[in-house]
Amino acid sequence: MTMTALKTIAETRHKLAGSPVGAPMALLLGGLLSAQAAVAAPAAPAAAAWQDMTIVTTLAREHVLRLVNDPAARVLVTVTPPDERLRLPTCATPLAETPEGQRLWGWTQVRVRCPVDGGWSVSVRTRVQFMVPAVVARRAVRAGQVVEQVDVQLGEVDLTGIQRPALREEAQAVGRVARVGLAAGQAIGPEHLKLPLVVRRGANLEVTATVGQVSVTSAGTALQDGTVGEVIRVRVPGGRTVQGVVTGEGRVTVQMQ
Repeated sequence: MTMTALKTIAETRHKLAGSPVGAPMALLLGGLLSAQAAVAAPAAPAAAAWQDMTIVTTLAREHVLRLVNDPAARVLVTVTPPDERLRLPTCATPLAETPEGQRLWGWTQVRVRCPVDGGWSVSVRTRVQFMVPAVVARRAVRAGQVVEQVDVQLGEVDLTGIQRPALREEAQAVGRVARVGLAAGQAIGPEHLKLPLVVRRGANLEVTATVGQVSVTSAGTALQDGTVGEVIRVRVPGGRTVQGVVTGEGRVTVQMQ
């Protein structure tokens, strides 16, 4: 129906509405106008059926957690959501999978795809961290400094971020000497520490020479520094040089042939 016809019907309805006889006809014309207006009004556009990216992110996270479950560590999974501007058709059953040969720690990739003909596939960036208890420096420690109890504490470290295992007990660090400088918060491993010197070059020693079941103790002189368990050169009475194992503060044991 044309706009002119609709205008004519509206004017006629207005004239009839004031008359008791024409009132029913006016109501009928009003209904006709409403029906025609509904037909003439443009329909609202349907919402685009795009894939919800939060579902993609959740699938990637759950997939990684299933693969890397480790009761000995606290596993943290960080997922970088896909670009929200990405437009993918809605998928009823999207799947998450890890490409063959892909490592499952540190920064990695998970593929989420729609398993239908003409479906889509998107890579989701994830980070996997294995947090385990470890000894860390409470404050900065200088190279050559003896580590004290106040210098260390138990914390958590990410196994994927260190090359070697860290110490698990504070007692393993206390009393040792730092080989290198340690920053506050740094995980401490055996390679960072050494035993303190208990023998210094030129110091007088108590040398215990052992032959079979017989032991003889005499004086000697250290020809090099040493820590407990190290083998050092020692000068014994008579000027003879022998090698012995450092057993404690100023003490060396020599196994005679």
